[in-house]
Amino acid sequence: DRLVFGGFHQSGQSCISVQRVQIHRDVYDEVKRKLVEKVGALKGGDPRDPDTFIGPLISEDDAKRVVDWIEEAEQKGATRLVGGERDGAVVRPAVLENVPRDCRIYDHELFGPAMVIEPFEDFDDALRVINRSRYGLQAGLFIRDIGKIRKAWDLLEVGGVIINDV
Repeated sequence: DRLVFGGFHQSGQSCISVQRVQIHRDVYDEVKRKLVEKVGALKGGDPRDPDTFIGPLISEDDAKRVVDWIEEAEQKGATRLVGGERDGAVVRPAVLENVPRDCRIYDHELFGPAMVIEPFEDFDDALRVINRSRYGLQAGLFIRDIGKIRKAWDLLEVGGVIINDV
């Protein structure tokens, strides 16, 4: 629930929006299934409607840019699991996997309703992937292991490390 909120609140138009999610391989399929289900159920449209979660982007040009980045990733081999369709300035929230790391949606700030997920096996490798980004405002870790929390705190090159939230 927190990943969905963090990725799609304000239609992803926030500097702290969740855009890349590393998921341990042991729980990847389950988390992916739940994300796709919950993201697919988000209601888009008029923000004056209290049931609307996904409102319009700041402009129709920005909505087109978000869709372009999604389609670029697909052309390079990514799989769109849900969403990504545009209606005017509203873009259905999208979840993608198998996104090549040279895609803009992977390596730049999207400022839109799309999330990239990928599995990891080794915690140290996941930390290295996080540090590859040129942007490092914050990282959220859902974890109970205090040793790994301390390691992330020491090694992540981000402005803040959030524990068990986004």
